[in-house]
Amino acid sequence: MVYYSRKQVALQADSPLHFYCFYFTIIPMSICASIALCFIPLLALYICFLLLVRGFSKLQGLLACLYGLLSLIPIEAILILISFFMPSKRTGPALTLLRMIIINGVIEEGAKAAFLFLLPAKKTEKGTFLVYSLLCGLSLGCLETLIYFINGNRSVEIRIFTAVAIHTLCAALSGIFVYSAKHKNAKIITFLFAILFHGVYNYFASLDAPLHYFSYAVIVIAALECKLRFSSVKIKKQNGDTNMSEKKSLFGKFKNLFAKKDETKEEIPE
Repeated sequence: MVYYSRKQVALQADSPLHFYCFYFTIIPMSICASIALCFIPLLALYICFLLLVRGFSKLQGLLACLYGLLSLIPIEAILILISFFMPSKRTGPALTLLRMIIINGVIEEGAKAAFLFLLPAKKTEKGTFLVYSLLCGLSLGCLETLIYFINGNRSVEIRIFTAVAIHTLCAALSGIFVYSAKHKNAKIITFLFAILFHGVYNYFASLDAPLHYFSYAVIVIAALECKLRFSSVKIKKQNGDTNMSEKKSLFGKFKNLFAKKDETKEEIPE
């Protein structure tokens, strides 16, 4: 896939007619192709979930994708404020890692988690909510990939398999936290892992080889941690219903007890 600037188009065109034909046909086709390439993983995963996941809601799935896209707005707003008040300076490895944990971890995962709180969880299965979280993170990752490509970054294929993957997995961890919090059993450690993994991934991804390859290890560890944390979440279903049934049964016992006392009073001869 080739990205053409206006200057390159002018150099390649032999005449004004060729220039306008090239500018209004080839470039729009290139942009559409880049958009399709960046969002193919999201579309494919949505269709797979729709066909394979029981209880998957089309509306909630689309909302999860939309929330992932919308989460970029507060992320960019906060990053603009940070860059305005705290301009980036060359710092040591420790401070760089801390900065990436705050920017890429706290801000981005916090924004995704905030939007995931808008999805219903009390009447949603744990696995289904995890699927919605994956779609939310994947949509944000695909949108960021498109922005990188428009800005001239040529490593779109690499980002689809790395940065998009870490966005998706960390969103899944944030979703597990949101689901447990909505069931009043918040697993805050899961959200902290999402923040840590995202920041550490970006730190290693910004380095040259061979340290760059540690970012792939972070993706694998995040996937394993996601599976582990998902299995560890135990939600007591119908807790309120069991309490009501207990109350009803206790009430029934007292009612039967008073009924028996009334019967004994009636049986007593005058």
